[in-house]
Amino acid sequence: MYIRDDTIAAIATPIGEGGISVVRISGKDAIFLADKGFRGKLQLRDAKSHTAHFGIFESQKSEPIDQVVTTIFIQPNSYTGENIVEISCHGGMYITQKILEELFKYGARPAEPGEFTFRAFANGKIDLTQAEAVADIIHSQSESALKVSLNQLQGNLSTTISNLREQLIQFCGLLELELDFSEEDIEFVSREKMILKLKEILTSLTKLIETYKSGIIYKEGAKIVLVGLPNVGKSSIFNILLGENRAIVTNIPGTTRDKIEENITIDGILFRIVDTAGLRDSDDFLELESFKKTNAEIQNADIIVFVTDQEKAIDNVNKEIIDHLPPNKTIIKVRNKIDLIQQGFRQPIEDHDKSYINISAFTGENIPLLKKAISEKIFSHKKIDFNNAIIVTNSRQNKCLNDANIVIQSVLEQLNLRMSNEFLAAELRTAINILAEITGEITTNEIINNIFSKFCVGK
Repeated sequence: MYIRDDTIAAIATPIGEGGISVVRISGKDAIFLADKGFRGKLQLRDAKSHTAHFGIFESQKSEPIDQVVTTIFIQPNSYTGENIVEISCHGGMYITQKILEELFKYGARPAEPGEFTFRAFANGKIDLTQAEAVADIIHSQSESALKVSLNQLQGNLSTTISNLREQLIQFCGLLELELDFSEEDIEFVSREKMILKLKEILTSLTKLIETYKSGIIYKEGAKIVLVGLPNVGKSSIFNILLGENRAIVTNIPGTTRDKIEENITIDGILFRIVDTAGLRDSDDFLELESFKKTNAEIQNADIIVFVTDQEKAIDNVNKEIIDHLPPNKTIIKVRNKIDLIQQGFRQPIEDHDKSYINISAFTGENIPLLKKAISEKIFSHKKIDFNNAIIVTNSRQNKCLNDANIVIQSVLEQLNLRMSNEFLAAELRTAINILAEITGEITTNEIINNIFSKFCVGK
């Protein structure tokens, strides 16, 4: 568990050479300690909050280290709720480390991973869902991931959870009040009204839970696996979707022996696209191992792009492969090499299956249609309005919502069975505490350490 009453310091920008680096200090003595090394027109202790000051930062021996711009944030109006000083220096590894070492000599201690954000949480500047959103923003790899994280950072989920929890607290309080007047047989809230309100709360929880499947894709992306016989153009499709020649393309069947993976972005969504070995009967040991890996990728895919070409489109082997693909997976069927027909190298085939997307990975024809199909398939429903939607993207939060959902269903069953107030109030208290775990109003050291240990030092 973190210590909360001392002053911490860390480099807040990536280590290495760059335009600037930032050293961050937080704690009750942050301004006092920074003042020991800062030389400017005025002392930092006399500066107003949210002001920046140019000067020289010196060592204990009064040797100048670098020209710096020092920004002051006076408690409680800061990220952590404590006094914060951010020292912006030239972006060299030696300079930044030297300033940090001098701050340690002046009395600060090294910050632990995530300790600045932990202090923001501990001081009530953010709740636990917002703290998790900070980590998600840092690790965002796509526009959609950034938007869902910003949505949570603004507190939309926290507000909704708090409102639902407050309604449960009110009902629980009325039930417990009835217990004090049990001899008078006074009813402070009708069972019919409570059933209706709990059903409304249950509906709200269910809607939040349903956003998780989409939310986790927006946040972490989805997996596309290219599957098909050898030499149908899977690697060419992989390359054209990626926008570079990453996979080796030849006319020799079986060129791809191992999977190749890369990230691509389609309509702001991150996808992990996997090019796999062609599926065919073989006694070659390497190919057999490759096919095992292909099958493993198929099981983990969000979307399977089944690739054939104009020559093999109605081949019985292709039909057999499609029949053996997992029925619970989303499959997009692609017929490649239509350019060969247009150039007269092949004759059009008689195939009445209209579910295929006809493309040419060589010329790029209809590749936008394939991208559109991928984007539409990953979200069969209407896309999320990031400005207004409340989205669950975190497995911990989703588990709590599901647990609370189960408990409230149990309360409804007990209400219908006319159970006593003691049982009802105890169950409601359980649901209230579960919802409090989401925002961190009730939490454990294990949860805290697990969340903040995943942050980088300096955040």
